[in-house]
Amino acid sequence: MPDNNNIIPQLDMSNFSHMIIGYFTAPIKSLLSLFLMGGVCFVVAFKIIQSDCTPVVSVWAALPFAFSTFLCGLGAAVESYLIGVGKPYETDTVPLPMAIRRAVIPMVTASKLVFVLTICLGENNPAIMNGSIYVALLFAALASPMEFFSLPYTEPFTKAVVLTRLFVIIVYGPTYGGLPSRIVLFLAEYIPLHCVRNIDHHTAEGSAIFHVMNALSYFFLYLVIDMVNIDSQHPCYSQVLEQEMSFPYLFSIIVIGGGLLLGIKLNEKRDQEGYEEIDEEDGVEHNERSLGRTSKPFPGIWT
Repeated sequence: MPDNNNIIPQLDMSNFSHMIIGYFTAPIKSLLSLFLMGGVCFVVAFKIIQSDCTPVVSVWAALPFAFSTFLCGLGAAVESYLIGVGKPYETDTVPLPMAIRRAVIPMVTASKLVFVLTICLGENNPAIMNGSIYVALLFAALASPMEFFSLPYTEPFTKAVVLTRLFVIIVYGPTYGGLPSRIVLFLAEYIPLHCVRNIDHHTAEGSAIFHVMNALSYFFLYLVIDMVNIDSQHPCYSQVLEQEMSFPYLFSIIVIGGGLLLGIKLNEKRDQEGYEEIDEEDGVEHNERSLGRTSKPFPGIWT
């Protein structure tokens, strides 16, 4: 006899995400939450790009939404596939797409750093605004390959970037919009941080809560742009800041190439150390069988 409570869970009014998608099973909730967050990010990114201020595109403002749209789209495709093949939310069975998602997350983190420093300090400190681009590029170039290969080196740097954003928001706040814009920007920053620390987003149920709350966070992030544009009395304020930016193309090529090579080398070193441990513990025969896996590119990702 099937358990109807597992098929159609009861609506839980105590949780914000359940208020929106509470009548569905956990994997379907997770999928719908990705559509919700991805939809919010896509609409905002499109609105920023297609503003009346074109042809000047405010890339710094659009990038966090664009990266998150890609993440949600990839996640929704993966979860739809898993539901279709009867393996709902068994994400460990599709390691390559999950590795790509991990690699894009530092890009979101870095783009948010540029966003916060630009909207808070850009007008009065253009050197800091442009310097944030270098820091963001360096962080993303190093962290993305390491996240792709699941290397355990990025967490301290990620925390440093997040704490920097919070410090700038609390101490300086947006250039325009006063206390209300500072509070909204703080909420936009705090909500995902709270979700990461307090929600197990590795489960389908937790993922649904995580993405619904992050959809709210991105709505707040867009609201800050509107508040700043209104208070500055310049509807194209974000585009004005864009024109003050200079992108370091040569630096980006160097750090991206260097970060990729470093990630590959560290991954090879980790694999080699793993094979040596197998050899010491279980003998040469077992080790030789393990070494046979190197015929597949990037062991540990496709296996």
